[in-house]
Formats: sequence, structure tokens, C-alpha cells
Amino acid sequence: MPGADDPLILRDIEASLGRDAVAIQSALRQLAQIGACEFADQDAQQIEITVQAFRQQHVALAAVVEEVVARCYYRDDRVMRAIGMEPRAPYPKGFMIEQGDFDLLDPVRARGPIYRDA
Repeated sequence: MPGADDPLILRDIEASLGRDAVAIQSALRQLAQIGACEFADQDAQQIEITVQAFRQQHVALAAVVEEVVARCYYRDDRVMRAIGMEPRAPYPKGFMIEQGDFDLLDPVRARGPIYRDA
């Protein structure tokens, strides 16, 4: 299975940044600052330490990075096949989803409405 550092996936990430480009640039600067060198130049152990510190110090930026990477990673046909999914759009065929335990929603239902009528 390809990693998120696969050249095709990286190109997709770069091409898909759009409104997130500024946040990703900021995240890369923060990662370099935390790790005391460019993120790509760090060894595996240093990357782990840097990423954990980044997630703790920059929660919102970390969320943007994770969303951007996941969006492109799971769009790759090789990844979809590797996780046992047919690489296709969900519409018009749809996908079968396991039935969940709707009793987990009982506390939410019991709380009642949390909005104000207009």
C-alpha cells in the first residue's frame, strides 16, 4: 500500500491545497522550527518527536494537515483497493455500510432540543 509520501499522492495533495495552502505552509514552518531543521531532513525518531510536539502545540494546524492528507490519500485508487473498497464514486451505486448501534444516540435524544425556535 502506498504511503502518503508516495509521489502520486503528494502531487494530488499539492494540487488540491486550495484554501488550505497558507495553513499547510505555516504548518511546515512550525514543524521545521520544532524539529530545528527542515522536516524532510529529520530521521524517523526525530520526526515522531516533532510531530507529537506539533500536534500538542498547534492543534488547529494539525487538524488541517490531517484533513488534507486524508482527503487525497483515500482518493488514490491503490489505497482504496488495498483496504478492500472499489475505487469509484459513491453515486449512483452507493456503498453498503454496516448497521450501527442506534442506542448510542439515546443520551442525545434524552437531552432534548438544544436550539431555539425561530
